[in-house]
Amino acid sequence: MAVADNVKKIIAQKGYTQKHVANIAGYDYKSFNAMLNGQLKIHDTDILRFCTALQATPNEIFGFGE
Repeated sequence: MAVADNVKKIIAQKGYTQKHVANIAGYDYKSFNAMLNGQLKIHDTDILRFCTALQATPNEIFGFGE
């Protein structure tokens, strides 16, 4: 869940809503929310979509360098 927790943290830091990020990343809100709450698996291709939507690096998404 570290990735999901980091994504939630980045969303909060940037002042976005989950719905906004879901739309930019190309997910419906329910699916995106399920990923962030551990109900759906996050795949490698999802990481790239998260990075694009959040304007974040993979290192930020994975929490490296904190």
